[in-house]
Amino acid sequence: MTNLSEYWTTEVEEALAKYVACVNSDEKNEIFDKHLFEPFKTLIDVVVKRYRPDVKIVTNEMRCDLLYHLLIHVQKFNPDVVLPSGRKPSGHSYCSIIIRSAIAHERVETAKKKRIFIEL
Repeated sequence: MTNLSEYWTTEVEEALAKYVACVNSDEKNEIFDKHLFEPFKTLIDVVVKRYRPDVKIVTNEMRCDLLYHLLIHVQKFNPDVVLPSGRKPSGHSYCSIIIRSAIAHERVETAKKKRIFIEL
């Protein structure tokens, strides 16, 4: 299992905060390419292995779908908010929750499709 400190550093946390705050698409793409792509990719692999033990290999299609979902929802991340515990939110935790929710949603949709197919 990949160690968190190996791929999610304070530099990644800072880059995520800059990415979310950035309005210039060229600058945003540069931040993503240089600082976020590899950590996001690793995070997706780690979360899928943890929450989808039936998946032996994370395919590029699955990784791209989850990355797309992550990029849409990560825009809502506010690194400056103070949580009830008095701490600031972790970008790692926020992104993990987004990926887990996408995985859960996909499982529900798959189950619905199977149920509809069986009923027909």
